[in-house]
Amino acid sequence: MMSIILLLFVISTLVLAAVITRLVRQYSITNQVVDIPNERSSHSEATPRGGGLSIAVVALLSILFAYLFNWLAFNEFIALIAGLIAIAIVGWLDDHSDIRFYWRFVLYSSAAIWTIYWIGPLDSIVVGSVAVGLPHIAGIIITWLGIVWLTNLYNFMDGTDGIAAMQAILASLFGSALLFFQGEEGNALICLGVVCASIGFLVWNWPPAKIFMGDIGSCVLGFFFATISVITDKSGMMPVSLWCMLLSIFICDATFTLIKRICVGEKWYEAHRSHAYQLLVQMGMSHKMLLLNFILVNLVIIWPATMMAWLYPDMASLCALAVVVSMLVLWSAINIKYNAFRKARTNTG
Repeated sequence: MMSIILLLFVISTLVLAAVITRLVRQYSITNQVVDIPNERSSHSEATPRGGGLSIAVVALLSILFAYLFNWLAFNEFIALIAGLIAIAIVGWLDDHSDIRFYWRFVLYSSAAIWTIYWIGPLDSIVVGSVAVGLPHIAGIIITWLGIVWLTNLYNFMDGTDGIAAMQAILASLFGSALLFFQGEEGNALICLGVVCASIGFLVWNWPPAKIFMGDIGSCVLGFFFATISVITDKSGMMPVSLWCMLLSIFICDATFTLIKRICVGEKWYEAHRSHAYQLLVQMGMSHKMLLLNFILVNLVIIWPATMMAWLYPDMASLCALAVVVSMLVLWSAINIKYNAFRKARTNTG
C-alpha cells in the first residue's frame, strides 16, 4: 500500500510541477515578468521568470499531505508551511518588481524567527560522533543566521540554467533516502516532494532554459533546506552537518567567493558574477556541460563522503573536511584558470 501511495505521489507531483511551470511561463510572457540580460547575467536573451512558483506549490502540498497522514508533528507543520508561504509571497512580489534588500532581509529574518519559535534553535553542532553544545542564546543566533544566510545564498547561486533545481534534486533525493531508511516518513516525503517539484520545473529550465525559477523558487528552496535541516537535526535523524555536505557546492562557492570579494576590497553586497560556476560559463563552458559536471561532482565526491559520514559517525569530521578541501581545491583551480584566461584575453586584445 505504501509503495502505491508513493508512486501516485511521485507521478502527481511531477506532473503538477511541470504543468504549473508551463502556466507560469505563459503568464510571465504575457505580463512581461522577464529577466533582461545585463553585464552581470549569464544568459543573452530575455527569459520569463517566476517558474519556481511550481516548486513552492508542490512543496506546500507535500507538507500538507505529510501532516494529514500524521507523519508530521504540528509544530514542524506550522513552521514549514507558514514560513514557506511568507518566503514565497516575498519572492513572487520581488520577481514582479524588485523589493529593496532591507525589506527582504526583515521578512526573511521574521520567517527565521517564526521557525525558531515553533521548532526551537539548535542545541548543539553535531558532526558524526562529535557534538559541541550551544548555550541557548548562541543556538538562537546561529540558527537565525543559518536560515537567513542559506535563504539568500541559494538565491545568489541561481545564476545558470538548471543549477538551482539540480542542487535541490540531488540534495533532497539523498536526504529523503536517508530519512525514509530511518522511518522518518513525514520529512522524507516532503523532501521527495521537493525532488519531484524540481524535476517538473527542470523540464522547462533545462539548458537552454525556457523559464527561470526567480526569487520565489530559489529563496523557497534555500529556506526549505535551512528549516528541514534544523528539524531533522533536532529529531536526531539527520544533523545539519550532513545537509551542509549535500549542499556544499553552493555553500562553499558562495562563501569562498564572499571572502575573496571582501579581501580584495570589492563591494561584497552588490550583485556580481564572480562565483566559480559563473566564471566557468564566462570561459566558454555551456550551461548544459556545467550542469553535467555539477552532477558528476555530487556523484563522485559529495554523495560518497556524505554516505561515509552517515554510516561511520567516527569518520564524519574527516569526511566533512575532505568535502570542504575538495570544494576549495576546485574553486581555487577555477579562479586561477579564469585569471589566466582574462590575462590572455587582455594580451591578445
